[in-house]
Amino acid sequence: PEPRRAPSPGSPSCQQLPERPARGSAAGGGARPTKVCGIRQECLRHVCRGGAVTSGLPSWPVSRLGDALGALARKSGLAPKSSEVPNPPAITAQDRAGLLGQWIEASAAWLGLEAEPTEIPYPKVERRLRTAGPALLRLPDGTFLAILDDRCVLGPDLALHRVRPEAIRSVLCRDLEAPLAMETTRFLEEAGVPERRRRRASAGMLRDRLRSARIGHCWLLRLPPGGNSLAQVRQARLPQRLLALAGAHVAEYALWILAWWLIGQGALQGRLDRGWLLAWALLLLTLIPFRALTTWLQGRIAITGGGLLKERLLYGALRLEPDEIRHQGVGQLLGRVIESEALEALALSGGFLALLAVIELVMAAGVLAAGAGGGLHSLVLVGWVVLSILLAWRYLRGNRQWADTRLWMTHDLVERMAGHRTRIVQESRERWHEGEDQALEHYLEVSRSMDRTAAVLAAAVP
Repeated sequence: PEPRRAPSPGSPSCQQLPERPARGSAAGGGARPTKVCGIRQECLRHVCRGGAVTSGLPSWPVSRLGDALGALARKSGLAPKSSEVPNPPAITAQDRAGLLGQWIEASAAWLGLEAEPTEIPYPKVERRLRTAGPALLRLPDGTFLAILDDRCVLGPDLALHRVRPEAIRSVLCRDLEAPLAMETTRFLEEAGVPERRRRRASAGMLRDRLRSARIGHCWLLRLPPGGNSLAQVRQARLPQRLLALAGAHVAEYALWILAWWLIGQGALQGRLDRGWLLAWALLLLTLIPFRALTTWLQGRIAITGGGLLKERLLYGALRLEPDEIRHQGVGQLLGRVIESEALEALALSGGFLALLAVIELVMAAGVLAAGAGGGLHSLVLVGWVVLSILLAWRYLRGNRQWADTRLWMTHDLVERMAGHRTRIVQESRERWHEGEDQALEHYLEVSRSMDRTAAVLAAAVP
């Protein structure tokens, strides 16, 4: 459809946004440019879409859907291959036989992205809107909303608009709630529910009656599983969460050191009065929110990182060639599945431990340098860390040899089990268990060597 002419400022169909007065000016003075989502722009007088207005939301008409898709991919930092996407033809824009959804998925694939169609359950609409971006959302009137994140929507003027998820939800669910709204209001009035509680009660009743309803026509823009790993990590915001985790642990450790410094200072000066003890208790209580934040961030990073890893492994498994599968055999593939679970657990837990250990070692070196021993104690700590790294490297080499031996034995066992009938018919009885004792002996020898190194490492690095 052709865009309509923009309404005048006094038109009731155009939403007027208040101006922000300039700093230091009197009330009612001139307005200054506002900063929307970190981008400097002129204050938006009217929330319009290419000359037309839709429920106060800066939405895109179907005729400009290609422009919306390309602009949203650029603003979200997904780095598309091509910056220009042709707009859909007229027959596709009319969405005959679902052609519009196919066109969106094909255009996203041209950009090197994936457009994942999804349906949102009615009770979770507002929650999903906060985590959906970047996404294209079709509104009931047929226009599209380009959601960038939980706070910003990309308008047809290529500017970022602050739109609350509650406003988007009200537009999406308006037609769904309208048949039940009058009945719910009448029921609450007859039941004598106070006016101040009716809104919450009405929302709860609608949520219960429409819990099975789903809102469709939403496409999530994501990088493909086989794409750039670093880009996927950046899109999942793992670097920001890792920095927040490191900052929370630094604050927690600093508060811990400061708490015991207060106790030591008061004990050495002989002034351990009630005020020092209260300050010590207050610092220990302050540790609780930082420790809770650290634990929560660890869980979020583990879930997000594990999801990315499993998604990439599944994508690679589905792209294996049949000849490659037949060549490797069932045993090797089963061993890879087992090792992938161990890799995920060790990579996530070991990564957290390494990050937190580095922070604690740096702060411990500073504490030792400020103590009675000065820099000598810090050098002793550095030497002990170097010795620990050498022992850990030796243990890593032994563990790698042990893992290779275990995987080979798993492969051999599964292959023998899969070809048991063939071996009974074609192989002589004397050779059925040939090589099994030697393989077990080699495995035990490698295990003993690794266990000795692990014992030394555990004793040196408690």
